[in-house]
Amino acid sequence: MQDAVYLFAALLHCHLQRLDNHHFELAVADLTKAANRIRQGDTGAPSTERYRSSSCYLIDREGRRMLMYQHSSYQIRQTDAISKLRLGVLRAVAGKGECGHLATAPKMLGNLTDAWYSNSAAVEGANAAVKPFQGLTGPMQFEEGLNRQATELVLWSALETSGLQPIARWNRRTRLNFDAFNALPTPTAPTPEIGGRGESGLVQVLEEDFSPYVIIDRNRLRDFSNRTVRVVGILSNPFLQYKERKPGAPELVGNDRFEGFCADFLEEVSRIVGFKYEIHIVYDGAFGTKVGELPPEQVEVLSRRPFTNQLEKRIETRRIQVWNGLIGEILNNTADLVVAPFTVNFGRARVVEFSEPFLAFGLSLIIKKPEKQKSGSFSFLHPLSNSVWLSILAAGLTVSLGLYLIAKISPAEWHLKVDPVTGSRHYERTLNLGNSMWISFSAFVQQGVDFAPRSPGTRILMAAWWFFTLIIIAYYTANLAAFLTIFLRVPPINGWMDLLRSDMHYGSVNSGSTKDFFFNTNLEPFRQMGEFMKRNPSALSDSVQQGVERVRKSKGKYAFVLESLMNEYYNNREPCDTMMVGSPFGNYGYGIAMPRMSPMKEVLSDAVLRLRENQVLASLRKKWWIERGQCNDEDQRSASNALALINVAGVFYILVGGMLLALAVSILELCYYLRRKSILQRRAERIEEDPWTLQRSVKSR
Repeated sequence: MQDAVYLFAALLHCHLQRLDNHHFELAVADLTKAANRIRQGDTGAPSTERYRSSSCYLIDREGRRMLMYQHSSYQIRQTDAISKLRLGVLRAVAGKGECGHLATAPKMLGNLTDAWYSNSAAVEGANAAVKPFQGLTGPMQFEEGLNRQATELVLWSALETSGLQPIARWNRRTRLNFDAFNALPTPTAPTPEIGGRGESGLVQVLEEDFSPYVIIDRNRLRDFSNRTVRVVGILSNPFLQYKERKPGAPELVGNDRFEGFCADFLEEVSRIVGFKYEIHIVYDGAFGTKVGELPPEQVEVLSRRPFTNQLEKRIETRRIQVWNGLIGEILNNTADLVVAPFTVNFGRARVVEFSEPFLAFGLSLIIKKPEKQKSGSFSFLHPLSNSVWLSILAAGLTVSLGLYLIAKISPAEWHLKVDPVTGSRHYERTLNLGNSMWISFSAFVQQGVDFAPRSPGTRILMAAWWFFTLIIIAYYTANLAAFLTIFLRVPPINGWMDLLRSDMHYGSVNSGSTKDFFFNTNLEPFRQMGEFMKRNPSALSDSVQQGVERVRKSKGKYAFVLESLMNEYYNNREPCDTMMVGSPFGNYGYGIAMPRMSPMKEVLSDAVLRLRENQVLASLRKKWWIERGQCNDEDQRSASNALALINVAGVFYILVGGMLLALAVSILELCYYLRRKSILQRRAERIEEDPWTLQRSVKSR
C-alpha cells in the first residue's frame, strides 16, 4: 500500500470513564513509517535523518494542529484521523511543491510541535487545500481556522496484518461505542502468570512494549459486575479487625467476619464499581518488603507488541525479586487487591500499581503520658507565664518612677507646709519616691491609700495604671480557676530533636515503609534515628499494636514511630495513657494496591475520587476515629496554657501610651506655671518701682 498512509490510531489515555466530557484523545503512532512510505514512492530510496518536501506540519492560531502530506508523483488517498487532541484533522492531500523540512522523526502526535514546521506559503494555502470531503472517519467539513465540524466520527485501526478496519464510532449522544463494529483486535495468546513456566521449562516473564504506541486494552472496557475480586488485608485497628461474636449469635462467615474503616471503604468502592469481593488476611502479617532475590537464572521473556496478537519469546538471564507480606500475595497471584493501611512509595510502585490515595498522614511519635503533677506551693503563679510576671514587675517600677518624676516637675503637687514646732514654712510633695511605689502597689492589689495625685499628669498616669491592673487581674482570675481544677502533664520530649537528646529508646514496625524511610534517608534527625534502630534491632516491633503496648509498659522510657492516623486512634483508646508529641512529618497516603497493568486501576481511582468529593471518606474517618473514641480530653492542658506575654501585650502598650501622655501634660503644665510665674514677677517689680501706678489702677476701677 505505497499509495496510502498507514495510520495507527488509538485512545491516548484509555480513560473511558470521562467520555461524558468527551475528553478522549486520539494519537497517531509510527508517523515516521508513514512519512517514509509517502516519500520513497517507486524509487525505494532509503530514508535519511533530514529530508525535504514530503510532508509538513501546520498549526493554526488557536493551537489546533494539522498534518499535510504532499508529493509530486503520487496521488495520496484522502484519509483522516483525529487531531486537536479531541476533534481535529490528519489529512493527506494530493499536490505538488515543497512545503517544509522534516527536522526529526516524530514518534507520537504530541511531539510533532517540535518535530515539524512549515513555511509561510504552506500555511497560507492550508485553508484552500482542505475542502469538504468524505473521509474515513466521516464527513470532513471545516470552519474558519481549520476547526472541524463533526457530529459522528469513526475510529480506524490500520495493521499490516489485517489492513485498515473500523473499530469504534463516536457521536455526541452515545459517545465512544466499540460494539458498533466489534472489530477491536484481541490477543489470542493467553497472558502468562508471573512465575509460571513455559514449554522450555524456564520461568516466564511478561513484558509490554508501549513506546511509542498507545494501546486500547479490551480489558479496560470490561464490566466488573460479574467478577469476584480477591482482597487481602492486614489486621490493624481501626482499619480491619474481626467482629466480636455476641453470645448465642451464629458464627460469622465470609466478609461478615470483618469490620473497620477498610471494610466499610471496600463496600463503598464495590458499590460504585460493581464487583463482588472476598476478604482474607495476609498469611505472614507483614505489609511487604523485598526480602531477597533468587539466584541468577535464565528466564523466558514474553513480549507482546502493541496491536498484534503474537507473543515474542526470548531468553534472558535475570534475578527474580522475592517479596513478603501484602506485596508477596499480589506477586504470587493469591490476591487481586490490597485494601489496607498500605503506604504508597517508590519501591512498592515499581512492582505493583496503586490507586489514588484514600487517606493522607504523616509520621509521628507516641509516648506514654507522664504522671499527673500535683499543685505545688507556688502554683498560684501558673496562670501567668514567667515573662508576664517579670513584665508586670518592670511596669510597676516604671510607673512608680514616672509618678515621682512627674510630681517633681508638676507645680500642683507642691504645697506649703508649716512646721508646728519652729513655725517655719517650706514646700514639699506628697508623691515622693516611697509614696509613689506604695500607691502603685496598692492600685495593683485593688486597695486604696489616704492620698491621691493632684496634677493632671499624675492623674493620667494613674488612670492608665488602674486600667492595666484591671485587665491583668481579670486575666489572672480567669486562668487561676482553670489551673486549680486540673493536674498538669509535662511531657519529657516535645519533638524529634528532643528525642535524640533524651535517654529514651525508640523504634518502629520491623517491616514496612516507615522502617525503610528511616533506614535509607539522609535527612536529619531521621538519619540518626535510623542509625540507632540499626544498632538496636530489639527496639523494633513486629506490629503497630505490639509497639503501642511496649510504649504503655515502658514507664516513659520508650517512644514508638507510627503513622499519625494510627497515633490518633490509639490515643483515643483505653486505658488512655498515650499521647502524641511533636508535629507529624512528611506527606504520605494509603492506596489500593493491585498487579501491574491491572484493568481496575482507573475505575478504582475514579471511585476513590468520587468518595472523597462526596465526603464519604471524611464520614468514615469520623466514625472510626472520633465517634468510637473511648477517652476524653480533660487532661490535655499543659504548662503552655499559661498566659503568655503576647496575649497581654496590648495592655502594656496602653500603659506606655498613658505614661507618655502624662509626661507630655506635665511638661506643658510646668511650662505654663513658669510662664505664669514670670508674668507675676514682672508685674510685682513694676509695682515696687512705681507704687502710684497701682493706686491709679484701683481708682479707675
